[in-house]
Amino acid sequence: MSCSVFFSFYLAFFVYECNMMFRAGLFLISYIVFSLLLLLYPCWQRRTGRKRAVTQKCFWSYIIVILFLSSAPDMVRL
Repeated sequence: MSCSVFFSFYLAFFVYECNMMFRAGLFLISYIVFSLLLLLYPCWQRRTGRKRAVTQKCFWSYIIVILFLSSAPDMVRL
């Protein structure tokens, strides 16, 4: 999966969960799970033989997205 496809999937999932209005803490659990998947994704790419530079670029873009979206629940409530 390319960076853009995985990134788009993550954003779509986040928007969907926001629309579910954070029911029963499901959002928090799923957000943590998907954040962990994003952190582990570069390791999977490295094992499949992709170039390290591409992996590092994806990894740092995911870190920035996670940091940005971690404040999103507060923004949604406003």
